[in-house]
Amino acid sequence: KIGDNTCQKDEDCQEAVGNSTCSIDTCLCQSGFRPTAEKDTCVKRIVGDSCQRSFDCSDSMDNSICKAKHCQCQSGYAARNSNTMCTKRNLGEICTFDSDCSDSVAYSSCYQNQCRCDLGYFQMNNTCIKRTLDTECSVSVECSAFIPFSACMEATCKCLPEYKPLNHSQCVKLSLGDPCTNHSNCRHSLSNSACFNNTCQCLAGFMETEIGRSSCRPILIGDTCVKSRDCRKATPNSQCSKGKCECKVGYHSVLKEKSSECVLNRIKNYCSRDSDCSTAVRYSMCHNNRCFCGLGFKVVDNNRRCILRELGDVCQDNNDCSIPDTSCIYFKCSCSDGYYQQGPSIQSCTKRKLYDTCEKDIDCAIVIPNSRCQDGRCRCQHGHQPGVDLETCIRNSLGSTCKCDKDCITEIEGSRCFNASCVCKIGYRYNHEHECIVRQIGDACDISVDCDAVLNKSVCLNSTCSCEIGYKPLANRTNCVQRHLGDNCTNHYDCSTTTDGSTCSNSTCLCQTGYKTDWKSLSCQRRRLGDVCLVNVECSEAMNFTECGNSGYCQCVDEYVPMNMTEGCMLRPFVPLPVQPGPPPGCDNYCQDQENTICLYTNAEYRCMCIDGYARRHRIGHCYKSRIYSVVVNITQVAGLYDFEDIEYIDDMAQQNSSEYNDIVARVTRSGFDKIIPHTYLSDGYLGSDVSGIADAFSGILVNVSLIFQYNYSVGLGKLRDNLINRVNESNRELGFSRLLVAEPLSETIWVEDVNECALNTNDCHFRAVCINFIGSYTCSCKASYKDESPNKSSRPGRNCSDVHPRALMHFFIKNAGCTDGICETPWAMVIGVLVFIFGLLAILLIMEIFIRIERAKKAKRLRYREYLLGDLNEKERKDALKKLKENGGYTNIAFDHSDEP
Repeated sequence: KIGDNTCQKDEDCQEAVGNSTCSIDTCLCQSGFRPTAEKDTCVKRIVGDSCQRSFDCSDSMDNSICKAKHCQCQSGYAARNSNTMCTKRNLGEICTFDSDCSDSVAYSSCYQNQCRCDLGYFQMNNTCIKRTLDTECSVSVECSAFIPFSACMEATCKCLPEYKPLNHSQCVKLSLGDPCTNHSNCRHSLSNSACFNNTCQCLAGFMETEIGRSSCRPILIGDTCVKSRDCRKATPNSQCSKGKCECKVGYHSVLKEKSSECVLNRIKNYCSRDSDCSTAVRYSMCHNNRCFCGLGFKVVDNNRRCILRELGDVCQDNNDCSIPDTSCIYFKCSCSDGYYQQGPSIQSCTKRKLYDTCEKDIDCAIVIPNSRCQDGRCRCQHGHQPGVDLETCIRNSLGSTCKCDKDCITEIEGSRCFNASCVCKIGYRYNHEHECIVRQIGDACDISVDCDAVLNKSVCLNSTCSCEIGYKPLANRTNCVQRHLGDNCTNHYDCSTTTDGSTCSNSTCLCQTGYKTDWKSLSCQRRRLGDVCLVNVECSEAMNFTECGNSGYCQCVDEYVPMNMTEGCMLRPFVPLPVQPGPPPGCDNYCQDQENTICLYTNAEYRCMCIDGYARRHRIGHCYKSRIYSVVVNITQVAGLYDFEDIEYIDDMAQQNSSEYNDIVARVTRSGFDKIIPHTYLSDGYLGSDVSGIADAFSGILVNVSLIFQYNYSVGLGKLRDNLINRVNESNRELGFSRLLVAEPLSETIWVEDVNECALNTNDCHFRAVCINFIGSYTCSCKASYKDESPNKSSRPGRNCSDVHPRALMHFFIKNAGCTDGICETPWAMVIGVLVFIFGLLAILLIMEIFIRIERAKKAKRLRYREYLLGDLNEKERKDALKKLKENGGYTNIAFDHSDEP
């Protein structure tokens, strides 16, 4: 039996139990068999029988295995014929695992406990056939599960629209050139593509890859192209040039792994032409194949921008500074000469105009010709005036506005500034070329100063420049020279005015009777005792009580003796001269070395004072015989701390011992008139000035000043007034250097008149003498029947008049009386006639004086009115206005003739 251990070989068992074998002395069933329960038989194993090893099953049944100690069919097989055999499973049979199916039928699986073909396969008989395109289907998964990118369309497997079939078994992406119906067909398979004309093509800016036609890559710089759009779409700022993509001007290429880029050029990038730089960076240029900022610019923003160099930036030369009107000064950009920076934040240079601030002349002159820097401001040079735009200085011409004489005379010779307008200087006239030329004798004039300012000894007479009486014009009419003996003349004054003792006789200047010519025949000398004569009148006209003796020489008449050789003769004295009062005690011989002085004891000291009618030059030195003129000036302003201030009258100004009075006196005399007159033609004869009174005025104060001149120096009131007005006007109304301003108009605030010493009773004439006033001075004359015994009666007569000695009075009447039968008779008729003549002459002189004063007042009024009308006019306008005034009867010629002279 199976299991017995009594065998030694197989036959020991097989003979008893079929299909058995001996193994290790024990009878066992052969592989594939199992013992029955009685262990007397070995039967084939079937599916489900127990087992130990796989061959326990497989040796009995093909395609079986021992699994879990039981015989089972291999995967993909099923038990058949009562579990006696394992055969392959068929599609549709029951199953548990996918392997139950797939191990039997390829590409099958267990689906709902039944073997079915896998997705992507279909059953044909008992085989799963792989699905292909164009095969039947019911759902898309049947296609896509095995053929990617396919779907069931119209019960047939087909490729998706974005794909195309390959060997009926694959769906592959579309390639360039494949048919398409819309853009999505291409884009899904080919990036950067689209459907054009039913064909997949690369988008603009892209091109086929070098390998196949399966993709579109961006067009790179250097790739071939047809249109600029092909390049620009892939690489901005590029263009197609000569069939190749390249960066636009101003850009440079940067190549990457799969793309390229056109980058905007910066300063210091490579370049071949200026546009490579300037297109990218404004104001840049190409220099030595590198981009640099242009002249006048600097680089900022990491080499991305060029900006103008600002004022104050570092520079090497002027070209580095391109802000208009700048220069490189000390290696910094600064405004050029003539320009300035208005503020630290303002990056521009402003052209200087007149009155702008400046430091040196070139700041103004380089942009404004004929200008200069004065007091820190640009101003026109003298002789020029500002243009309307304040950018030019226009050369002054007659009529131009001005402030001082330099504004005119610098450009117009012979001009001056008067009433803020350039006019011809006094003594000049304008011609047709608008020039000022010196007046000549015969030229038209308005007042005497028009002539005598430039023509010596000339006067305006009948609106024409004429030589003064006693003078004649030169042949070229440029000056007046003194008439001499033998010259032509028309009246007595032509000769006597300049040559004492001469007269006009037969239209020729000759010496008067009583005078003789000097050895040069240039002057007439009064005849002296002992001079040769022919008739008595030649002596008696020159000297009192003289006659031409039989010897032919001038001599004293009987009972007279010579006083000196020139003064004539005097009656022989019968009594001694009265004793003159002596000097004060202590004055003995104190002033004997000083002529024309008297010793006075004042202020506790002895002083030598000039006698009446004499004065020292500026209060020092010799005493000169003098003339005195009264000048009244209206002062309105005095210099203050910063500007002129109004001056007001106070009572202390009238007190001679007050500081206010002495201050005004010092300003008016020493700093005023003593500074003005030395700059006039009157300087040679000027001795000094003194204040005789200060009074209140409607505006300011009135100062009465005495101007003192040498006696033999001829000064006309009109000329003196004109000269004072001109000098004060030229100093802008300041009285010399006194810091006092004279009121306007000057023609009405400066008065000049004669001091009538006789009327004011300030003369030193003897009470028995007559005071005779004339312009600038006076003289004394002893009355009839009184003898002049003045100490210096030749120059100061009438200061001491005494009774006439009876013999002298008798001699007077004897000479003029008749004698009958030894009896002298007094000629009363002659005496009465003489008295009537004297009183008549005095009446005529009085009437003439009244008439002269009235005429002078009229002339002054007309002059002030004319100056009021014509003061602001230029030379031509003055002429026209004067002509109209004459035509309308509103103007009478004003001229200073010899009646104004002393």
